Amino acid sequence: MRKDKQYLARWALTAVLMILPVQGQTERLDQDVFRRTYLLGEGIDKVGDKSRSMTVMVQQDRNGGIEPSLAVELWQGECRMGVVLKNKQAPSDPSMRLRSLAGDTTALVTSSGTQGKLFPTENGFEWEIVLAKRPDTNVLRYDLHVEGLNFFRQDSLTNLERYSLGARRPDSLIGAYVAYHSARCHNRRLVNGDDTVHHDYGTGQAFVIYRPRAWDDRDTVWCDLMIDTDQGFMQVSVDADWLRSASYPVTIDPTFGNTSVGASTMDWNMVYAYCHYLTGSNTYIVPAGKTATIDQYTVYGSETGAGDLTVTMVAFRIQDGYPDVRVSSPAAVNISGGTAGWFSSGAVNHELTEGTEYGTALSCAPRSGGTLYYNSVANTAVTDNTNCGLDSENWTLSTETGFNLSMYATYTEAAAAPKPLYRRRRAAVSGNSGGGN
Repeated sequence: MRKDKQYLARWALTAVLMILPVQGQTERLDQDVFRRTYLLGEGIDKVGDKSRSMTVMVQQDRNGGIEPSLAVELWQGECRMGVVLKNKQAPSDPSMRLRSLAGDTTALVTSSGTQGKLFPTENGFEWEIVLAKRPDTNVLRYDLHVEGLNFFRQDSLTNLERYSLGARRPDSLIGAYVAYHSARCHNRRLVNGDDTVHHDYGTGQAFVIYRPRAWDDRDTVWCDLMIDTDQGFMQVSVDADWLRSASYPVTIDPTFGNTSVGASTMDWNMVYAYCHYLTGSNTYIVPAGKTATIDQYTVYGSETGAGDLTVTMVAFRIQDGYPDVRVSSPAAVNISGGTAGWFSSGAVNHELTEGTEYGTALSCAPRSGGTLYYNSVANTAVTDNTNCGLDSENWTLSTETGFNLSMYATYTEAAAAPKPLYRRRRAAVSGNSGGGN
């Protein structure tokens, strides 16, 4: 990454650290800097707790020295993204600088010919880039810096997904990117004496950057999105022929979805047994010096067929990179009501071993009705097509797929009991070591 990109990325992330946790909060640090902060989430209950709540901040140097920067933070700083639009053709007009508009909308001005708006939506936020005239290039280029996030592109459905599993993927997700926490998933209850803190990572999914669109006053077209975290850039490409004949102004809308639920779906009747095994992204390793138990299993789905649907969930030990042996008998999760939502098992007490890696598995006997939600994430699930494979204590590998199901476990971690201290006992020795009188 070039030094100028490194500087801008550091600036964006430094700004994140100074976020005010108030939705729509506008902050003018001095007469040269404008900043506005949005909190999109439920916040935290107490010090030490962590939630996925998304905080979005936009900032700009009023004199045009720094382009408008967008910064996103989740899990109280564990995951961060900084984005700076680089399509600047001329110095910004100070009279058209970043400012607040009506409601929660913020105006972004990047050059004399490029403007934009950022505003929260019901399920995230949008960064609309407005081109007042035909641009010199059909590519919007953004400097990008991320910490604690992995991005996975969502391509068109494979033949397996489309024809064998009956999967569905909306057009807005084809070519989109899903961001996951790079090292955490599942809910954790951390016990330290009488104090318990809650770290709610759930599926580990942070947000979605949907497939962008471009539109004028006549029609709308899809754009191509590319994210390269190694090279430090994000870019949106608009059809060049469409731009040449468009009626200006033209708006382009990178949309950020604030959701932890997978955007693709498949039918329950095509589900057999899946186990997550991608280290760090969707597995759990019991920390050294800790005891751990699974308290509950949770999955997102719906039931729209004949009556309640029961699926089973359990954790498997991950050995040599693959599921091996289950930790206990599977727990039942009942899905009902006809509306998609989070459904959990009853309380369980599945004990885990210190230093061992575990993956969460789900199985369902084939039946009609209902939907399971997932994203495509490389090397995350193993399929066992022997019909309800969780009934077996040992996992039998059948097929490797790339499905990250919207499911997780809830763990309790506590400090291991101290090992008892043993003193070496000295054998009694008589004064007479001989064997005779």
